[in-house]
Amino acid sequence: FPVTIGREIEGTADILLEVFPNGNVRAVTIRTANPVVKRFVENQVSKMKVDSQTGDVGKLFRYRLTFKSNE
Repeated sequence: FPVTIGREIEGTADILLEVFPNGNVRAVTIRTANPVVKRFVENQVSKMKVDSQTGDVGKLFRYRLTFKSNE
């Protein structure tokens, strides 16, 4: 969960991810109205790596993430 002081981090992000043969994951699209959420998702996806032997190479995965403030 993104943590920043003095900023409210709320919103929904619709994400389309693609898996590459080397196991890297790339965000094809990230749709959100909150630029802080978008940067957080981009940063997290850039760190992702999956087992390329699972048969998911070349597939697209769609996710919806919802971020809510705990305050």
